[in-house]
Amino acid sequence: MKTYRFRAFDKGGKGWRPPPTSLSLVVVLRDYENELLLDTDLMLSTGLHDKNGKEIYEGDIVNLFRRPSGGLIMDVEENQIYQIVWAGSGLTLQGRSGIPERFLLNQSLADCLEVVGNIYQSAQLQAQK
Repeated sequence: MKTYRFRAFDKGGKGWRPPPTSLSLVVVLRDYENELLLDTDLMLSTGLHDKNGKEIYEGDIVNLFRRPSGGLIMDVEENQIYQIVWAGSGLTLQGRSGIPERFLLNQSLADCLEVVGNIYQSAQLQAQK
């Protein structure tokens, strides 16, 4: 059985929270202290790691410091800031245009990324993308 990893950000002012211990169809979320997470965004891990070994999550802001070899990904630019977003059936990059790219993340692309922040704690990076 696949294990999914999440991180949780409490928009009500408490910041990062311990991830929920379980999710149900009813979606009543509780953290490790059994506290309800009502105004909280959950971000799914991609299961991939950036060039520094940092786990990449939905909502991360990343720098594409070089294009992946092979030339299959044509619409991305080096040294640009992107956000990790859901698109269709998986996670991909979204740049300044606000339109998600038409490819899913994989480890060869993740090796060309560096996590530089996230959508909650990196407002200045968000403005640059």
